Amino acid sequence: MLKAIFFDMDGVLINSQDAWFSSFNAMLKEFENKKISREEFEKHIWAQEFRKTYKKYFKTSLENLEKFRIGNQESFLDNLKEMSGAQATLQKLKERYRLAVVSNSKVSICESMLKKNSLFEYFDFIMGPDKVNAGKPAPDMILKALQEMNLKKEEVVFVGDTQWDAMAAKAAGITFIGFGIDGDKRVDSLIELIDVCK
Repeated sequence: MLKAIFFDMDGVLINSQDAWFSSFNAMLKEFENKKISREEFEKHIWAQEFRKTYKKYFKTSLENLEKFRIGNQESFLDNLKEMSGAQATLQKLKERYRLAVVSNSKVSICESMLKKNSLFEYFDFIMGPDKVNAGKPAPDMILKALQEMNLKKEEVVFVGDTQWDAMAAKAAGITFIGFGIDGDKRVDSLIELIDVCK
């Protein structure tokens, strides 16, 4: 019996790719005086765990990058948009299920992004890579969320939009619903989840 739905955040609940792309290039300009193309960003950075990818592009510390990001957080948050149908879908699903975010963005960033888009109130739990040893595609975050929420694998589905999400769900042994990509099930709009998760 389905009791909970886990969501990836970026690209599923919040349209944040432009914001992350701009933020990443702002850091590159500040610390390395260069920039990368959107194609490279999508291939090597987008949806991946930043603490594992930043060393390829920056000589400075993760701490310095985090300080810069926090200092520019307001402009970053202003570039975010709720994905079409997110609030209406969450409102309906919340009536039947416990909801959680499992994202490769740190918990504090998830909270800020969700609050900015009026989605925070729908979630019982938020999991980020800062709570475990490894982010997606490793299963650690999903398994930790299951443990913290006292749920069994068969009681949960995970909704994500990237191969990293699919790999994490498979490794954790839970059903994966692809958002715009193939999975155990697939949806191409969030509102479809209301029927798919019955």
